[in-house]
Amino acid sequence: MSSKASGHSGPKLRLAEEGDAAFLTDLRNRLADNFLSPEPATLLKTRWMIAAGHSQTYILEVDGQRVGAFSLYGWEPGAASVEFGRFMLEPGVRGNGYGRIMLGHAIEKAREMGARTLRLVTKPGNVPARDLYEAAGFHVTKLSMELALD
Repeated sequence: MSSKASGHSGPKLRLAEEGDAAFLTDLRNRLADNFLSPEPATLLKTRWMIAAGHSQTYILEVDGQRVGAFSLYGWEPGAASVEFGRFMLEPGVRGNGYGRIMLGHAIEKAREMGARTLRLVTKPGNVPARDLYEAAGFHVTKLSMELALD
């Protein structure tokens, strides 16, 4: 289906800007159960992450609306490995292939950076994400365990 014929614009990825910080913070906190860190995101830290340039954060827009995001970390020139993280997609738009689009873009960017590997960490119970990663060719390289003491 052509985006012109339907009146809809296709998905577009762009680098995050300071004006995206509130969206990123809110989305991260609404999807908190999918993240390893129990610490909520803050607007201050999100703004710092965008401005400091220690990561490349991308925003996915569909029909002009922000619906997802991801970040690439450790992208210094000559880095052997790049990390993929903060992979987030609004629940209402899942199942439309947007996750595959974002992951494909991350893989392409990591290759452009000259990285030999793209790493990520995910919760074992996040089956949809794990299935997506495995379909893209990712494989488990280590197992990490923890014991909650409270």
